[in-house]
Amino acid sequence: MRKIAIVGTADGWNDYDRRMEVWCLAKMLTKNIYPQKVFAFDGVGIGIPDLDVEVVDPETFPFKEIGIDYYTNTICYMIALGVYEQVDEMHLYGVRQAGLLEYMEQRRGVEFWIGFALGKGIRVEIHGTSQLLKNNRGVPYGYGEHETKEKSMKRVLDLTSYMLGNQ
Repeated sequence: MRKIAIVGTADGWNDYDRRMEVWCLAKMLTKNIYPQKVFAFDGVGIGIPDLDVEVVDPETFPFKEIGIDYYTNTICYMIALGVYEQVDEMHLYGVRQAGLLEYMEQRRGVEFWIGFALGKGIRVEIHGTSQLLKNNRGVPYGYGEHETKEKSMKRVLDLTSYMLGNQ
């Protein structure tokens, strides 16, 4: 089973499971991190030290093979390559996507690729503080302001079970 840790720059990046294959942004090489793949899509990769690591950049990324041209940040490229390489699990660490620029321009691309990965049967886990796959209220649309997330999710699961005939 192939598991990858996609490591961003936000709080919680250092919590990644060191037993996994590690993919990170080029700027993370200044940290105490030893990845198998480094992604350099924002010009930061120029001058990457000669390490025993694969560098993925616009010259080496399989754009044609993937066939989808929707990338709003480097995390999108990481997830897309994970789908292309048919990994079994992706674990995101330090991928908060909560800043104004990230929310407005980048978050939707990351969420698209997470959904694409899930649709391909890849397990995706988001670790730490993140706004990915969350709405502003923290509960599914259509539920009361004072309802807890747990109660909302139980209601969704009960309704789903009912619809599937598993009462």
